[in-house]
Amino acid sequence: MFTPLLEYFDTRNVTIRVGDIYKLRGA
Repeated sequence: MFTPLLEYFDTRNVTIRVGDIYKLRGA
């Protein structure tokens, strides 16, 4: 599972990262 990743990176930070990627991919 991605438990260590979630613990290392806040869920909010991950969401922001994903949002930026989505904007870059489908601006």
